[in-house]
Amino acid sequence: MRPLTGRRLALLSAFAAAPAWAGDDALRYYDVCLNGRCTESVAVLAVAPGQWLVEAQALAGAGIDTRDWPGQQREGLRYIDLLARFPAATLTVDEATQSLAFTLPGNAWSERSYSSARVPSRPQVPVSTIPSVFLNYSFYATSNDSRSAYFDAGWVRGAWLLRSSFDFVSGRLGRRQTSLEFDQPDRQRRWVLGDQALAALDPFGAGGRVAGLGVFRAYELTPGFVTFPGADIRGVMQAPGSVDVYSNGMLVTRQQLEAGPFNLQDLVLAQGSNDLRIVVHDPFAGTYELSGDYYGSARLLRQGLHEFDDRIGWVRQPGRDSEYRPGPPLLSLNHRYGFSDVLTAGIRYEQIGGRRNVGVSVNLRPGVGSLQAALAHSRDDDGQVGTAWRADYSYQGRRMGFGMGMHRRAAGYQSVLQLSDAFSFASLRRERYAQASFALGRRVSVGSRFIEQDYSDGSLRRSLGLNLGWRLGRLRASLGLTRRRGDVTEGDEIFLALNLPLGRDSFSLGASRRDGGNQARFAVQRSAPIDSGWGYRLDVDQGDEGDSIRVGVDHASRIGRSYFTASQFGGQSYADLRFAGGVLWAQGQVFVSQPGASAYALVRTSGMAGVPVLRENARVGVTGEDGAVLVPGMQPYQSNLIGIDASKLDADVRLDEDKAYVSMPRYGVGLVDFQVKTLRAVQAFLATVRDGERQRLGYGEALVGMGDNARSAAIGRDGQVYFDDLAPGVHVLQASSEGASFTCELTVPSAGPMAWLGEIMCVPK
Repeated sequence: MRPLTGRRLALLSAFAAAPAWAGDDALRYYDVCLNGRCTESVAVLAVAPGQWLVEAQALAGAGIDTRDWPGQQREGLRYIDLLARFPAATLTVDEATQSLAFTLPGNAWSERSYSSARVPSRPQVPVSTIPSVFLNYSFYATSNDSRSAYFDAGWVRGAWLLRSSFDFVSGRLGRRQTSLEFDQPDRQRRWVLGDQALAALDPFGAGGRVAGLGVFRAYELTPGFVTFPGADIRGVMQAPGSVDVYSNGMLVTRQQLEAGPFNLQDLVLAQGSNDLRIVVHDPFAGTYELSGDYYGSARLLRQGLHEFDDRIGWVRQPGRDSEYRPGPPLLSLNHRYGFSDVLTAGIRYEQIGGRRNVGVSVNLRPGVGSLQAALAHSRDDDGQVGTAWRADYSYQGRRMGFGMGMHRRAAGYQSVLQLSDAFSFASLRRERYAQASFALGRRVSVGSRFIEQDYSDGSLRRSLGLNLGWRLGRLRASLGLTRRRGDVTEGDEIFLALNLPLGRDSFSLGASRRDGGNQARFAVQRSAPIDSGWGYRLDVDQGDEGDSIRVGVDHASRIGRSYFTASQFGGQSYADLRFAGGVLWAQGQVFVSQPGASAYALVRTSGMAGVPVLRENARVGVTGEDGAVLVPGMQPYQSNLIGIDASKLDADVRLDEDKAYVSMPRYGVGLVDFQVKTLRAVQAFLATVRDGERQRLGYGEALVGMGDNARSAAIGRDGQVYFDDLAPGVHVLQASSEGASFTCELTVPSAGPMAWLGEIMCVPK
């Protein structure tokens, strides 16, 4: 029985002589339990023997919505008769503990929704706003006297990014891309002013380089955000419990649930077919299982999501010397919307000069598989019009996958880009394809694909392929057969490939026969480590068209990466050398790093050198003489885990924390300060002057520091005291001995793990 105190004890005294029912509308304060979940001191009314009314606000706090239920008013409070509302409910009254235990049906509660798609897997931390300047560079030289260089520089402060890239080729310095970008993580939106690239949201959208103003959806600004719809699982819990969800035999989530109807929303599952098994653990109903299926498609948007990509400006056209020059004005509007979890539709409008192209697209999940369809209409400068359409269907199950599709382009259809652009597919008029894959157990898979293409010049091309893959331990093998028929290319090809990955090392062996010619290849590779070390690659090819050998060496270091390659083919020898690195300025310091990082972490260790630093539990560097190291390779806007390898530190080194999470914007810097201290064990004898004589302190207690940093030790016989964790420096010691208080001063040296301080004189307070 739970002890009764305070108001409960007073109420018990007041009703000590009262029976379970003390007359009409007797007010009590009882513990009310609803299907095992209890709330203390709830106002209840005993209106008749066995009839109890419960205060409505307490029921609302337990998740029961009583707003539309009949009730009784008393002294400004509203009371509900649960047994009248739910005739199948039961009530147990315990006067000894003053509690009412109701057992209600699950539908007494309103449906609760539990979202599993947006729950972060790690703590979220504020995004760093430290200003910084970065420069990534690459130098390339070959044995035929070719020289080139590439530079990418920028300034970052919080959500703002100003960047520009240049190259140096054939003695000329050329500008590649310059832009000012602004991120809005709370709205998942990014603005770009300057040079940018078009992004096609449907199959007929144009792509290319443009200059101007752009705004588009950037889902990567929200860590862990899932754009495609997940499964919704509904059920009823009679009491608080849990649900385990298995997909294709694997546990994907475990959720604690309250009593009542539940809706587990946006459950992230694998793309394709999912066989679901739901195990419900209900304290009242017991453990039972449900089953179902779900088909996931990444092309769909969750209901209510709006994806867009809008640009206005002008086309940057390639000119001589690899430079891009201003072209005609451009307007590009792309929008997609998730109308439901099974239907996503989009609309697109593009205009470059007098050329226009408008299109619509639909992504549908018909229940089994996914369907994509798109329709486009174009009009060029001369008024010529044309249409294009495309339809694709795909299904991916645990053991079998299937896909088929067709698209056609009328003779007058054109992209808004010129036909000479690399992004135009105007010469392809019709395409049909079908593909299928099968898994024969866990080790063997079979796949096939058929493609037929018609081109504007009247040529026809067909291709039929078959692939067999199998796995034996770590060994991977594949056998492929391809037959090509058509007006341009015709021939057969067969290949066999073996691959054996062993950590950083891998070995591969292959042989092929194409159009009557034979070729064999052997390759061995070791990848360079993340922080520093060597890697290599050797490729040997032998075939009817000639033999070749290629040797490459890769070296990673704190200042960058070096690549050297030497090759020989057809009696000719070639060599090339490339070095790439990065420079970063932040917090008044300049750092060098490896190239290509999208974000950085600046790690400091209280000035201590030689401290090994971990990124996602993998060693990536060691602090320098200034006790700092720059860690590249961070994920922007994510919670990145940075740690210290404490197992490599000396025994006298102490860490307040050995790991921390840090978040930074794109190409930005996040600061991580680890408090690292070197501690010394200290032994001394405490003494004082009494009656003109030098005497050791007796038994007592010694205290160094205050608050959370206080360290205490016992004073032994002859005033001996020992501390095992004092930092180097001067410490004030407070001593209590034989009813008197003293103040002493300890000077701990920085060298050596143990300090013998001898006799320390203390002054009485």
